[in-house]
Amino acid sequence: MSIWQKIVHSWRRRARLKQLVVMLIPLKDLGVSDGVAAMWHRIVAHAPRQHVFRLEQWCEHLRGIFPPPPQKTKFILVLFAHPSPHLTGFAVNRSPDSPRDVLLRGWWEDPDVAFELLVAHVCNGAGILTDPAWSDIFPSWVSYGDHISAFYDSAGAVERWNRITQATVNASLDGGSTRGVADHIRFAYIREMVDIDEAGVIADGDTLNFMYFQGALDALQTSGDQS
Repeated sequence: MSIWQKIVHSWRRRARLKQLVVMLIPLKDLGVSDGVAAMWHRIVAHAPRQHVFRLEQWCEHLRGIFPPPPQKTKFILVLFAHPSPHLTGFAVNRSPDSPRDVLLRGWWEDPDVAFELLVAHVCNGAGILTDPAWSDIFPSWVSYGDHISAFYDSAGAVERWNRITQATVNASLDGGSTRGVADHIRFAYIREMVDIDEAGVIADGDTLNFMYFQGALDALQTSGDQS
């Protein structure tokens, strides 16, 4: 990459960084199995804090946690969350005054907010997003068509998944097209798998995570795959 290409890339990245929103939706019922809760400190470290929103319980609308932009804006959303059981939306903890535990399509609708790109680190997220009803909210997306398993119970394993989450955020800024974003994420999994193959540590759960990384690779999908 020439110096001018680096300058252009840096300028484009800064512009896209202004569009970035990272949203985390942990689930209490999952306990220690909740990867969003396990990794949220590391996820936050890879995006400006003013761009990160953590939704602890159901609220009526996106505006409940997301301040209105001064003008209509197209955002790049990186979502770390879980699917609802019937893939009708994204699961959320119930609030004390509501029995609702799903963020449905209407929750995301806002006249001043559009989503240029959604990168959803969500088990079976593609099962939600391939429903045509969601296409006007998230026309371009990258997610997974199956369950994403992970092992977090060692420092080495946490660092491996930290690099995956960092790559997921970076891919949303650097990847360009949905295929480019997906390829950036794929490369991150492949790098970890190569490293495990060359210098893996069984005690760190590397054998398990190698299988889980392969599963994530196989499950990665984009909106472009549907056309």
